[in-house]
Amino acid sequence: MYCPFCAREIDVSWAACMYCGKRLPTPAQMPVALASTATASNLIQGSPQETQVVTWKKIEVGGWLLFFCVVTSIVSPVITLLQILRHVLSVNWYDLFAFVVAAFTSFVGLNVWMVTKSAFILLKSLFIFMLVFGCLGTAAAFFLWWSEGDLDSVTMIVGLRQILFVLIWWPYFSASKRVKATFGANL
Repeated sequence: MYCPFCAREIDVSWAACMYCGKRLPTPAQMPVALASTATASNLIQGSPQETQVVTWKKIEVGGWLLFFCVVTSIVSPVITLLQILRHVLSVNWYDLFAFVVAAFTSFVGLNVWMVTKSAFILLKSLFIFMLVFGCLGTAAAFFLWWSEGDLDSVTMIVGLRQILFVLIWWPYFSASKRVKATFGANL
């Protein structure tokens, strides 16, 4: 059986859908509830003796979730590539590292955008990676400034930007109703 609200597969014995949290109609109310939400894209499930009309309610990526996907899969990689191309004759290890990070970030953003099963695993990996390297970059810039008096402001800003990115987006993916409605759960 499928939930008439989020279209996820559910157990018949449940009183509420564990994915969307909405109270499910009783078995006597089920045909009425399902028929009231019926559209042309309904699916027919079950044997001829017990045919159930199930509404497939597609929940699309939108709002801040769409903003995250566009920024991580398009805007950020394009900005990184433009920064690398500015000094293409003197490419260094940092440019290669930035390219790999941009490619992985884009890959994660596309997986979230397409609502794949591996999106949350990739997202957690990205957040942990950005948090670790953000802290390392910020600490390295701070210790260089402390020991030599020379502040590497670019490394400090990049590190703080990565930490801020994680501090903003991790709670969003952990508590957002949009994320729960799209993926069936939060991070």
